[in-house]
Amino acid sequence: MAWIRKIQRQPDLDPRVRADAEFYWLHKQFRSGVCALARGQSSYRAERASVLEAGGQKIRYALALSDASGKCDFAPPWRTNRLGCCAVRFVEKLLLERTMVKSFVSGLVAEGPAPEHRDALMLYGQFVGNWMTETVEYALDGSEQTSTWDIRFQWVLEGRAVQDLWITPPRSSGSRVGWDAKGNRYSTTLRVYDPKIDAWHIIWTNPPTGTVVRQLGRRVGTEIIQLSELSSGGELTRWVYRDIQKDAFTWFNEVSRDHGATWRTAQIMKARRIE
Repeated sequence: MAWIRKIQRQPDLDPRVRADAEFYWLHKQFRSGVCALARGQSSYRAERASVLEAGGQKIRYALALSDASGKCDFAPPWRTNRLGCCAVRFVEKLLLERTMVKSFVSGLVAEGPAPEHRDALMLYGQFVGNWMTETVEYALDGSEQTSTWDIRFQWVLEGRAVQDLWITPPRSSGSRVGWDAKGNRYSTTLRVYDPKIDAWHIIWTNPPTGTVVRQLGRRVGTEIIQLSELSSGGELTRWVYRDIQKDAFTWFNEVSRDHGATWRTAQIMKARRIE
């Protein structure tokens, strides 16, 4: 249709904005009757929308209505103005939100490691990408609980750090999990390399549970070991990457109550790269 071609001719318009503007506005806002003037017009239906851009700054909608015979005419001014203003406000708000998000992401995300310490940075840089895990948690009473995790690693801060997301249950379906839902993890880790000590300062936080874990990470032989400080309860925790391959690794959560003499496995994740 003509209005789709007009949208596609906007070279500076983010494709996601096009999709949101075209389908979210027309389907969810107009057809659901949010604009009161569109209600009760049995002889008219939403059929056309034109998107015009002025100086690459503003998007303006001119909505058209088709009558039952299929003839397409612009709506009378009183209707076009009301609907047009409503559409303009929606799209401009959408553009502003997209611009702010894009600006933040472009300032945070990096394309690769900083050149000064490229080899050392690849300790965690090797994991950049998306992973899925099958996980088993082992309780003190011997019971086991299984789960699936969505894990994503990315270069950040001009390639001087690696940030990741650890998510369970996966949100791939777009579903939302309640803040206090049992087992809910929507967490992130920031790993910053420190060349002065040849180690990584690591902070992991999970807002749903209010958990914050601080660790120091290093390569030890063929493994990566992240060690936490001794807790107030006299417990040591370490997270260990083992069996590291290009497309797979196994992650262990281990706990010690005898200052590291022995370790109990509390959790195992078997990860596979998905892209």
